[in-house]
Amino acid sequence: MMKRWFSFLHDNWVGVILTMTLVLFFVYLYAFFRNGHYGEHYDLASCWAGVGAIAAAAATGYGKWWTDSKYNSVGGQKPD
Repeated sequence: MMKRWFSFLHDNWVGVILTMTLVLFFVYLYAFFRNGHYGEHYDLASCWAGVGAIAAAAATGYGKWWTDSKYNSVGGQKPD
């Protein structure tokens, strides 16, 4: 069961990320309007702090991949 789930995530990672981004956007939008219309007090800054942390981790991973690809591999060959 878990192997099938991880295989699905591996094969469809772009769609999963886009879906999660849309869900996050709609939850943020809902909270934004609840704050304005109904006087709720959702902390909207924490939402973007989490998104920023994820983006920083992704940028770090991409930088590592790019550095390893450019300087630690022979051009045109797969790494060992």
